Amino acid sequence: MAQYFVSPVGEGDVIYHVDYDKFFLVEAVEPLGLLEKDFGAISAGSKLEKQEFSELYPPRGFAIFVRILPVTANLAVYIRVFRETMRGALKNATFYLTSWVTDNVEYHSLGEVWVFWDQKFYLDLEDLSGAGLSESKVRAVGYLYRLREISEEEVGDRRVVRVRVQPIATGATT
Repeated sequence: MAQYFVSPVGEGDVIYHVDYDKFFLVEAVEPLGLLEKDFGAISAGSKLEKQEFSELYPPRGFAIFVRILPVTANLAVYIRVFRETMRGALKNATFYLTSWVTDNVEYHSLGEVWVFWDQKFYLDLEDLSGAGLSESKVRAVGYLYRLREISEEEVGDRRVVRVRVQPIATGATT
């Protein structure tokens, strides 16, 4: 059975941003189109570090929920996780998304990321072929949310979805 990528929140739901300890009412939801970005060639066995994915920066008062997947074969994508997100867990682990994840839909959720208007977004890209890559394409698809901050008292009986800045599953800092 196919697994579709659906928005985890809808209009009228509340996003509780765990890292900020704030509540946001979702006023509108809009699907984003497919975005593919080529970060360029990578030398044999090398890595492009801290590549900014500025196309995914939402304007003030908005957030995005996006799924990042490598398109180029033999490309490993490391989603930079803010140190605060890790809270000390898995400090020596490094998790990459590879074309194997892209080919296996049940693992696509490993590349899901929330980005709020006041955040920057970075990727590390690594050649796994050992022969170099002429391109390093990454695909992003997701949803855009218009948000309004509300107090905890205003939440009432609305559905609340807890989010972190970025998922622990995609990486760890050393």
